[in-house]
Amino acid sequence: MSDKRMLALLKKRKEELSAPSKPISLAAKPEVSRNEAKSIAPADKKARSSSNNGNDAVAKPLPSLSTVSSAAKRPAGSGQDAAAVPAGRNDKKRPAVGTVKAPVAENANAAARTRDITSATPPLKKGGLTALQAQMENKLQGAQFRWLNEKLYTTTSEEAMDLMSSDPSLFEAYHEGFRHQVTKWPINPVDIFVRFLKAHPAYVVGDFGCGDAKIARSVTNRVHSFDLVSVNDYVTACDIRRVPVDSQSLDVAIFSLALMGTNLADFLREAHRTLKKGGHLKIAEVRSRFDEQHNGIPRFIEAITELGFRHKHTDTSNTHFVLLDFVKSSDVGVPRTASGFAAGPLLKPCIYKRR
Repeated sequence: MSDKRMLALLKKRKEELSAPSKPISLAAKPEVSRNEAKSIAPADKKARSSSNNGNDAVAKPLPSLSTVSSAAKRPAGSGQDAAAVPAGRNDKKRPAVGTVKAPVAENANAAARTRDITSATPPLKKGGLTALQAQMENKLQGAQFRWLNEKLYTTTSEEAMDLMSSDPSLFEAYHEGFRHQVTKWPINPVDIFVRFLKAHPAYVVGDFGCGDAKIARSVTNRVHSFDLVSVNDYVTACDIRRVPVDSQSLDVAIFSLALMGTNLADFLREAHRTLKKGGHLKIAEVRSRFDEQHNGIPRFIEAITELGFRHKHTDTSNTHFVLLDFVKSSDVGVPRTASGFAAGPLLKPCIYKRR
């Protein structure tokens, strides 16, 4: 299935689930309305009076609901009953009014069934969705997040830029799913970087792949925040392989779970260009992205040093993430064709399991 068709299908399903829900009522339609009952009542009396004349050929309408209800409350054999049902040969064909209880019972049963069905109708949740619809919408949003996440990890940054530019709402859909994932983490790497910057408020910072620019919103440093879509005034929309800042103008370059494209070496080269000599390169990545069977972390560190950085520290104490610190050691890095990135991807894509 093509990307455009997949997006169209996801949008269509979200629109369908967002439509207002109407309670389901399976109550049977009453055969006789109140107004109809009033119109039948006079004809009913006329039919009774004509029955004494032996006019059997004339069809006799059923008693009205009000007549049946009032008659059912009167004791059988009362004077009113005798007047309502005259004696005659038609008595065998029409039961005494006092004994006509079936319609009342049927109506009571129908009302009870209506109450049961109405009470069984799923209650509406916030946004006009039933519990089932809300559950389906959550699953649909999860499927959209997984699809977008896979696209960002398995395509180039240029292709990702084209995708998000064509429909900026996809960026918000992705980060809504991302924020949900953050709630499951023992710690958010962004918070670690914020603590570092608060200790160095004079540093000029480049936040590559900033999302909603939490770092810029949390510190007093001058922060340049870059991502595919500008979701607020802090963010500059761009492809992070080419950001709009001068060479050697940054003290710190941060990649917090942002090395997502297949051309991630280009992002690191851009960080090298924009950093001052001795500037800090800080990286946080998911542990599972490093192929431990093939010396994942050491190979990755070696490839980055070939780009003109010196490795300072690796923190693997976190169960979810690896934190890496480098400093810019030279003004010129090894050409890409000669670096460790030329041999192929050094980080595996982070693909969430389908549920």
